[in-house]
Amino acid sequence: MAKLDWPGAWPELTVALLGPQTVSSTLVGLSVWAHLAECVGEDSKDLTAARRRDISHGLTLHFKEPPEAPAFVASLQKALHAFGGDRRVVREVIQLCRALPHAVPMKLLLANHFDKIVQVGLQSSDLSEFALTSLAEWVQHLHPSRGNKEAASAGPATHDMCRFTEMVARLVENCKFDVDDPQSYSSHQQIGRLLSDLCTFNAASLSAMPSKELSGIWEALMQLLRYPAAAVQLDALTGLVALARPSRTEAQPWPTATAATWVSGPRLEELIGVLHVLTLKNTTSATSFSSEHSSWLLRCLGSVSTRQNPGSFSEWCQWMAVSASFEILETDFSGQQMQSQRLGMLKVHSKELLSELCRPSPSQSSGGFGAICRLAGGLLARALAGDAENMAGDSDARGGIEWVAECDSAMSLVESAALAALKSAEKEGSKEMLEAVLQPLQVFLQQVYVQRGFNPAMEYRRLEFLSACSPFYKLWSEEVLRDALARVLAPIRLEPSLRDARAKGIKLEQRALDTLVSISKSGVLKAAHLEALNAECLDLAAKVSSAAGRSKLTEALTLAVASCSELDRPRKVQLIEGILEQVTTAWRSSELVQSASAQALLDVVASAASSSPAILGVEEDLGGLGKLKDIKTMLSTFSGAVSRASTEALEPHLADGIIADWAPGIFQLLQALCHLYVFAAGTSDHTVRILVLTPCRTEIDAMTGRAMSPEEEEDLAKEFSGGLDPRWAASIRVNLYELRSHVAKAARACMASGRFWDGEGSAKASEWLQNTAKLLPALRPHVAELLLKEIFQPLVRVPPMLNDPRIASVSKTFIPTLCVAISALLKEFWGLEHSVRKTTTRAVPDAVPDPLPRFSKLEPSHAASVISFTRTSCYLMSAFVGTDLPLSSQLEDPAQKFLQKRPAPVAATPSRKRQKNRNKNRFSALEEDVGEEKNEQNAMQTEPATVARRPALVSVILRDQQLREGLRCFLADLLLIPDPDTVTRALVGLSTFSAQLWNMIVHGEDLSTLSLGRESTRTPEVGEILHTASDVLRAVPQGVLAPVSRLVARPVSEQISQKLTESLLEGIIRHPWNSFAAATWIDAKRCPSTLVCECTFPTFTSLMVLVRLFKLQCRKLELSAEAAQLYLCPSLVEALRIIAELPNTSQDDVDMLLTTMLDEGKGTTKDLQRGTLRALLFEASPAFAEDHEDQERLKATRKWLVSQTTCIAPIHRGNAVDAW
Repeated sequence: MAKLDWPGAWPELTVALLGPQTVSSTLVGLSVWAHLAECVGEDSKDLTAARRRDISHGLTLHFKEPPEAPAFVASLQKALHAFGGDRRVVREVIQLCRALPHAVPMKLLLANHFDKIVQVGLQSSDLSEFALTSLAEWVQHLHPSRGNKEAASAGPATHDMCRFTEMVARLVENCKFDVDDPQSYSSHQQIGRLLSDLCTFNAASLSAMPSKELSGIWEALMQLLRYPAAAVQLDALTGLVALARPSRTEAQPWPTATAATWVSGPRLEELIGVLHVLTLKNTTSATSFSSEHSSWLLRCLGSVSTRQNPGSFSEWCQWMAVSASFEILETDFSGQQMQSQRLGMLKVHSKELLSELCRPSPSQSSGGFGAICRLAGGLLARALAGDAENMAGDSDARGGIEWVAECDSAMSLVESAALAALKSAEKEGSKEMLEAVLQPLQVFLQQVYVQRGFNPAMEYRRLEFLSACSPFYKLWSEEVLRDALARVLAPIRLEPSLRDARAKGIKLEQRALDTLVSISKSGVLKAAHLEALNAECLDLAAKVSSAAGRSKLTEALTLAVASCSELDRPRKVQLIEGILEQVTTAWRSSELVQSASAQALLDVVASAASSSPAILGVEEDLGGLGKLKDIKTMLSTFSGAVSRASTEALEPHLADGIIADWAPGIFQLLQALCHLYVFAAGTSDHTVRILVLTPCRTEIDAMTGRAMSPEEEEDLAKEFSGGLDPRWAASIRVNLYELRSHVAKAARACMASGRFWDGEGSAKASEWLQNTAKLLPALRPHVAELLLKEIFQPLVRVPPMLNDPRIASVSKTFIPTLCVAISALLKEFWGLEHSVRKTTTRAVPDAVPDPLPRFSKLEPSHAASVISFTRTSCYLMSAFVGTDLPLSSQLEDPAQKFLQKRPAPVAATPSRKRQKNRNKNRFSALEEDVGEEKNEQNAMQTEPATVARRPALVSVILRDQQLREGLRCFLADLLLIPDPDTVTRALVGLSTFSAQLWNMIVHGEDLSTLSLGRESTRTPEVGEILHTASDVLRAVPQGVLAPVSRLVARPVSEQISQKLTESLLEGIIRHPWNSFAAATWIDAKRCPSTLVCECTFPTFTSLMVLVRLFKLQCRKLELSAEAAQLYLCPSLVEALRIIAELPNTSQDDVDMLLTTMLDEGKGTTKDLQRGTLRALLFEASPAFAEDHEDQERLKATRKWLVSQTTCIAPIHRGNAVDAW
């Protein structure tokens, strides 16, 4: 009741709660104040913005008056003095401290020393968790409106901020890892996250603090960085990055001397040493470290945050493993995968930190990059000299792998900072700064070249570093480039070294070719270099051990030619055609390409099955398998070379002629591969049937997302070998899978050419894409997903293709076919009754019966591929309506433009002829005064657009009524699939759909008449906007709001289709969906589920679109926008009716929602409006009441409260309390 009436209508409550005399009344008062403060920041459908402002103002006022002793502070001190010995009172006070920042500025809380109350809780074991939760809430509200001058002036005083940060930093002193006390780990992790959030949310204010306090924060973060737990280390790195980022601004490059000390000197050396140890690989085998090596790593690590010092580095690694086990509750990942993930995250955060620290400063032209290179060079030299015998011998020997890991870590430190330092130096434009970056890196490169015998693992890492240095070769001398090229090609020349590397599982040849591609891509090679490189590569082509290697070599040459600035375009075209001439001739003469039929492919598979060699590898390239490999190699060479011959999609392509020769055969072969499943399902040859229809191990690993164990692979190979040698059958399947992948990638490379979409090519492209879309229902889900990703997704992910009007015109023909084909597959997989409108008259084949035999061992991979295909389809279709565009859900507000002050009329010379005054119809949206129209038009032209224009593809789709309605129905149908990722993406797509429709209307793009390429040359008039909006937005209530509302209110028993009952697919999705739809609990309160939160956005966007239409109608008729005028907007009335039909929703709730969304007063934000809507949807969801009995009790309680509303008058307050 205080939420509704205090303080204006119930001032007596203040006196009653501020003057308690007993423990029980004190507890009640503290609880009331805490809940009252929390309600300001909570989602509530019965609290308007004005009420929230009143409550916040009332609480804040008691912290200010009287100035000498604020009433609230005095009352709290009195209560603690009288009942501070009662732990319940202290707990309630700490809970109050956690809630107060929602309503009271942190400036007042810190000024009145509320942090000392929290500090008392930190010293108590049973209250420390509550105190840490309060501090976590405080750090988010210290500066809630960063960047706002008014909010900055209302921030805490400097001395209060220093006291608060010092208290938080002191908490880290007790964070000592104890392997025998696992309970303490959670509190240590909570403290680490608290300090990280403090730095992240308040970095700008912290960087301006005095050096002593700032230094204390840096030291606390460094102490957490030495804590043996990956989660705590990541929090520390996050805080360090946040502090380092604002340390340099244009106005104040170095606000304190503390940040500058980290660029050079002992502090940076200390940091580099810790990062060097944390990013080491292969620490699981730390038992093989020698004592000297172990002591060296511990010395780099420094003073660790543990109860007892580790006796060896292996013990430190064991503690890291123990802390990792604390975090693992239920997971599908193996320990090795989790370790790789943590290592990757540590490297990413380390790279961000070093990138910030190496920027130039006023005192040092190169920032800290020179010092980083020097320190990393020392670590590299120590690693190279640490164990020369092992480095020169077997890398698997004791200590060999570990020293290679140290070399890798040292190189990674420089790689992380090099590119950022180069960009900063080039931005400054100073030769001194640029030289200060180039010279240290060149010195470090010479240290990398140092060899102590041949080690394949070390050579592989050197080649990676040479690839990372590609942007620097154009700035160094030609001698450096020549030396680098010689070292890149050396492993290929030394055949024994390649055999040694292959024996150890190291692809040294492939790495050398990738490095050559990277150097060629940088554009550093000149015409003179190309001649020598071409001759060198011709000699090396015979030494390359694999067809894939020769393809990579061709790709490197093509890229070098395309990137050479000294060659003119005709010469580049001539060279590229010469490089690809041999493979193009072979492609034209291939029998498979000439026939391009599924039956021919089936015959090749049968030939490969019948020619199984006695010894694998002896005649493996002969017969049918050899033909498959040849086609695969040619496609790989074509894709690699063509993709490198142009820097950007749809630009004039150097290989346009080659693409024109290859494209017909590529798409014919692609369609033949799509038909292959149907032909194999009908063949009488059991061996061929099982070879084609059963996926290979690579496919199964990709579908399930995990590597198959050797035992599983052996069982699968025996069962699905078809009477052949299991390894030979697996080889045939792998080649078929790779052939499909290479054909799809080659088709994607063709589509990146501008000539592919020009003239006659446009008609062929339309036919090819439509035929490909028609064949999707005949494919397995993982193969269909491959085609979606490689062929159709680039249309929405590559900006030039998204904005090309030629592609947009072609999309009208294949998108309807694609939509219906995908819908047929989803209906079959999920058992849905789809409502996708068939927007094309062309026949689309029905989904054929699933040709894959339903073997139990393949069911998990099939179920996983269904889920993955569904998510990919949802991503693609939602992208067609503009989901991936920046600010895709932001709405234009034309009413703001009409509210601008109209310019004064120009004084004209009075005419002697008396003009007749025209009657003005103020109640018509289509008959406006000409003068007013011109003023409104001029006002709108001065208003800049806040939302970017849509690309051509999205515009074409949204302008075509059948296309946009088909996509909207498709997205609405996806809401019936019980997969959290799919539903979330579909909801975002529906939200974008409503927003983009409104923005196109406001921009004057008449969705019913405009054609492709035609833009409005003038600003739309009010009548035009109202006319178009009334017509187009009629689909929003039933097309967007209705399916979203049904999703929110859908009972638990109906959320999963009956067809999926007791299937493996249901077992996979059941637990994630239940978690997605279940209510969340925060501080012992039931809060909206993730599903409700996601449904809030499309519902809010759709309602806001209709509300803005309603406001515009009212403003045009000079009426106030209120509920009495709703007859002007039937679409809004229908939308509100849909909301009112939700469970547990009354008409009062709908009226309150409408009032909140129409409110334009100060303090009414979109977050508040969304919060009101979210609370309404939450009460309508099944998660609000766990069972039917709870819902019935809730209805009865609501009915009783409505009947007792007359008792809520202030004069009957006591009766109302008794009734409650």
